[in-house]
Amino acid sequence: MSMQPDQIRDSLRSQPFFPFVVHLADGRHFLVPHPDFAMLSKSGRTLYVVDDGEIPHRIDTLMVTSVSGTAPRDS
Repeated sequence: MSMQPDQIRDSLRSQPFFPFVVHLADGRHFLVPHPDFAMLSKSGRTLYVVDDGEIPHRIDTLMVTSVSGTAPRDS
């Protein structure tokens, strides 16, 4: 099941920002350590992520299965 683009947009806009990982249906995953490393198209159909090797990846958001955050948990 794919994620809604609004869920991705919310992760990118969260204040304070917490790094998160985008998981794809094909098993790949991409860390977004800072909002400057990712951009969601206005339509929400395409996500662009730059990995640590500075390689840009164009991702169809229909392929995104989940976003796992690294936000601290309340004790």
